Amino acid sequence: MKKKYFIILILCFVFSAFAFTPPEWSRELSIYEVNVRQYTEEGTFSAFQEHLPRLQEMGVGILWLMPINPIGELNRKGTLGSYYAAEDYLKINPEFGDAADLHDLITDVHARGMYVIIDWVANHTAWDHVWTKSHPEFYKKDAKGNFRPPVKDWADVIQLDYSNAGLRQEMTKAMKYWVEEYDIDGFRCDVAEMVPLDFWIDARNEIESIKPVFMLAECENPAYHQAFDMTYAWSGFGLIKDISKGYKKIIDLDAYRMQEQQRYKKEDYRMLFLSNHDENSWSGSMMANFPESYKAFTVLTYALPGMPLIYSGQEAMNPRQLAFFDKDEIVWRDTEMTELYTNLNRLKKNNPVLFNGIYGGNVSKVANSRPLQVYSIIRKLADKEILFVINLSSETQSFNMPDIKGTYTEYMTHDIYDLEGETQLTLPPWDYLILNKDY
Repeated sequence: MKKKYFIILILCFVFSAFAFTPPEWSRELSIYEVNVRQYTEEGTFSAFQEHLPRLQEMGVGILWLMPINPIGELNRKGTLGSYYAAEDYLKINPEFGDAADLHDLITDVHARGMYVIIDWVANHTAWDHVWTKSHPEFYKKDAKGNFRPPVKDWADVIQLDYSNAGLRQEMTKAMKYWVEEYDIDGFRCDVAEMVPLDFWIDARNEIESIKPVFMLAECENPAYHQAFDMTYAWSGFGLIKDISKGYKKIIDLDAYRMQEQQRYKKEDYRMLFLSNHDENSWSGSMMANFPESYKAFTVLTYALPGMPLIYSGQEAMNPRQLAFFDKDEIVWRDTEMTELYTNLNRLKKNNPVLFNGIYGGNVSKVANSRPLQVYSIIRKLADKEILFVINLSSETQSFNMPDIKGTYTEYMTHDIYDLEGETQLTLPPWDYLILNKDY
C-alpha cells in the first residue's frame, strides 16, 4: 500500500513539473503576426518599427515575428526562399537588418508595453544549414544515406532527427540564445507536433530558468499544452469559413464549442483567427474567405474563449494572397477594420470577462427565436457580463431572447437596451451587438 502511494506521489510530481503556467502578462492580450518581408517596401526591422505607434494604438499585445534567421540558398523556392528554411539558428536574416536593428526593435516594443515572440522552426532546416557540415548526424537520412525532406512537397528543407541527444542540446542552446541575447518573450513553434513533446518540455524547462516565456504551438494536440501555453484553433477556423460560405450551420458551432471544452482545460489558450500566413498565401485572404462576414466573425474570435490573432494586412483589409517565396508588399490603407480591432482589443484588455484561460469568464449559450441564423452567447465573471449577439446569415433577422432580462449598454454605439424577454431585436446581415452589463 505504501509503495502504491509512493508511486502516485512520484507521478504527481512528474506531472506538476510539466505544467507550465502562461505568463500573467499574457492574460488580456491578443496576438499580431508580422510578415517582415512583405510589411514595407524595405522589408526590414527598422521599416517595420515605424509601424509600432500604429499597432500600439490599435491595442496589439504580442507581436509574433515570422522566422528571422537567414534563408538557405540550396534548393530554394522562388527568388527569396521560404522563411521556414533556416540556414543558421544563431544568425539574423541580413535582408531584415542586423543585430543592432533587432535590439532596437525589441527595446521599442517593450517600451510600449508590448511583447515579442519569434517563429522557431525546429523540425527541419535548409539543405545548406551549417549543421549539414558540422553535424550531419543531426539529420534523418533516406535508404542511401542522403538527407531527406520531412514531406515530399517541402523540397527546400531536410528533416532533423530527435533521437540524437546532441541535436536536442544544440537546439535548446539556440533557443536560449535568443532569450538571453535579445530578451525575446517566447516562441511560436512551427509544426510543433512533428517534434517530440518531451523535447519541448525539456527545452521550456531550460528556457524558463532565464525568464518566463510565452509558447505557441502550431498544432491542436491537447497533450502539447504540457509544454505550450497556446495552440492553433485550426478546426475552428475551418468551421467558421464553412459557415460563412453556407456549408455549415450554427448548430455545428455549438458542437465545436462543447468539443473544445471537453478536449482542453480552461487554462489552455486557443488561438482564434480569420487568417494567418499559411491561410493567406495558400487558401485566400480574409476578404476572399469572409467577403461579407469578416466583421461578424472577427467579433466571434473575441467572444469565444481564446486569444484572437491578427495577421499582417488584415487591418488594411488586404484583398490579396501574398506571395510566399517572393517580394509582395502589403498595400496599407485606413479601413473600418482598424477601428474594429482597436475597440475589440480595448474591450479585451479592460474587461476581465474576456481575459484568456483561467483568468476569463465562463461562456454559455443564450436561447433566441432565430437559432439557425443568430448566434448568442454570454460571458460572465463575478459582477461582469457581456452578451454577444451575432447575425451569422446573409439576411436581416428579427428575434427575441426569452431568457434575457435587464439593462445593457451596447459597447460600440453606447445605445441602451432594456431587454424584457420578448423584446424584439433586429440585426442586418452579418451584424452584431456587444451588450455590456455591470451588476
